Amino acid sequence: RRNKDYAASEFRAMRSMVPEVKGVELRDGDVPMPQRTETGLLRLRWCNDKEIENYLLHPETLVRFVRQECGADVAAGVRRYMEQHLPLHLFEAPFEANLIAKGSVVLDNIMQEAGLQMKKTDYWRIAAQMRPEEVHPEVMEKLDAIAEHFNIPKAQN
Repeated sequence: RRNKDYAASEFRAMRSMVPEVKGVELRDGDVPMPQRTETGLLRLRWCNDKEIENYLLHPETLVRFVRQECGADVAAGVRRYMEQHLPLHLFEAPFEANLIAKGSVVLDNIMQEAGLQMKKTDYWRIAAQMRPEEVHPEVMEKLDAIAEHFNIPKAQN
């Protein structure tokens, strides 16, 4: 894209039509944040130079997803594949920062091992399999910030 601040440009266009509109921009950690701020636009960025796909790299979630999509035998094979190709520490502490640089490549390899053809735009299906304790604390932090920006009350536990 020619315009490095594409989100702000699009947001300003929407705001010219609906002045009270609010928006959120969430960037990968390796994408610099623009210096300029826009009224009503919340700008967030993932920490530790991560891309959003890194937050889907929870072994139990991935095995559960593959089991649902392909069955128990394929899921067992994917578990073996992950144990052979991913850092052991990921299984012991999946929320640890900086374990894997490029989560999208790892997810692509795991899905290929399972025989699944998935676009990045379909990765939400993996997230849908997550249990609350498998959601990275930073994801919860960003969701809380977005809810606050839109004046959505916090859910009561």
